[in-house]
Amino acid sequence: MEIVVSFLSIALKVVSLVFDTITYVPYYIIQRPDKICKRSKRIKAKPVSGKPSDAWRSVDVPSTGLTTSIFPECKTLDDLFSRACSIYVDQPCLGTRDVISEDEEVQPGGKVFKKLVLGHYQWETYAEVSTRVNNFGSGLCSLGHLPRSMLVIFAETRADWMVSAQTCFKYNFPMVTLYATLGVDAIIHGIKETEVHWSSQALNFYPSFRMFYLRHQMSVT
Repeated sequence: MEIVVSFLSIALKVVSLVFDTITYVPYYIIQRPDKICKRSKRIKAKPVSGKPSDAWRSVDVPSTGLTTSIFPECKTLDDLFSRACSIYVDQPCLGTRDVISEDEEVQPGGKVFKKLVLGHYQWETYAEVSTRVNNFGSGLCSLGHLPRSMLVIFAETRADWMVSAQTCFKYNFPMVTLYATLGVDAIIHGIKETEVHWSSQALNFYPSFRMFYLRHQMSVT
């Protein structure tokens, strides 16, 4: 019995050796473990000014320095949006779905959730969105809103929200974002802390925002 076990053990070792020998050659040719080992030992980062206590930077960074913009000609968020508008003029940019109906779903715990039945997307092109941004910004400027003056956006995530945001980027209006889910006290606190005087809001939020206005005077658009 011991002879049989020894024979099987030797046979398995021989088979394993043959298998390793056959597979090693293509593995070495394809994977090149020697190159992988060499790359793993290379210097991957160096201190910026030569001192170990300074910031370290990858040696693969070009000698010109770190990239500061996706595109060399774009230095601001507005530059990126303007570039997109010039390239994708008639392509869809912002999509909005109409609310067909609003259903109420009663959950097992008794809570009632509102479920919206939405229609197909209605798309605005980059050119149309750009026009809206310019019109909105020009309108605010004509009403006396100055660059570096904060603008609060009080709306859910939607196309109008993005138009307002792009307007802030384009006309240098610092943007303050508030949402109904924050609650009345938090919204009023946000308005007071940022000292805003102008707002961009969804029409369905106007009744509640009027209450905020009465408690903290500001211009409303």
